[in-house]
Amino acid sequence: VALYEGENERAQQLFESSLDFNRPQEVLHFYHTNRMGLGLAVARLGNLDQAASIFVAALQAFLEIEDRLRIAQCLEGLAEVATARRQHARVVTLWGAAEALRETLLAPLPPVEQREQDGAQAAMRRSMPPDAFQQAWEEGRRLTLQDFDALIAFALSTDAPDNAETTTSKPVPHVSEAALTPREVEVLHLVAQGLTDAQVAETLVISPRTVNAHLTSIYSKLEVNSRTAAARVALENGWV
Repeated sequence: VALYEGENERAQQLFESSLDFNRPQEVLHFYHTNRMGLGLAVARLGNLDQAASIFVAALQAFLEIEDRLRIAQCLEGLAEVATARRQHARVVTLWGAAEALRETLLAPLPPVEQREQDGAQAAMRRSMPPDAFQQAWEEGRRLTLQDFDALIAFALSTDAPDNAETTTSKPVPHVSEAALTPREVEVLHLVAQGLTDAQVAETLVISPRTVNAHLTSIYSKLEVNSRTAAARVALENGWV
């Protein structure tokens, strides 16, 4: 309710509190479902890297149990992040893919969410040439219905630059996990699951400052500059 009423800080607090009852090693499904709500709240508060990490981790988890409804919700969450980053074509492709998935499941958006998306789509149509909007939408539907692996690869490519429509994103470096220290590996695994610095610190019984120091070292070794990019390297190299 807080999320739908625009009380994003309150929504963030409530979702974070709910995670105390749903740890990932115990009830994975509920844990990541709650984290998707948290992802929407933090995205609307401007914490886009954290939100993207949450949705990527949830997507990976729901792929493992083949929960296509939750996969559609992950795509919609990633679309919200891409909207804030002004990646217009990416947003529309994710919307089209999620809609096609929902249609195969006979699971449309709830009315309150449909109203929100209708408004967002109307604004996006005003920001893009009609042909570009339609092309991106149809591409998302095609990937869902004909090339699901390509759809997932597209969804995981969360670090495209803001002008992603015309710029090729930097490829993911294929590096050895052995380049990281054992503690850095632990930190990276937790970050790839979408945990915040404070949550990583609590899990590993270290200080948030130490977590930040480990992340700085990880970024340097992986040649990235954000949590999302580091998580993407971990995911695409099969470390988590």
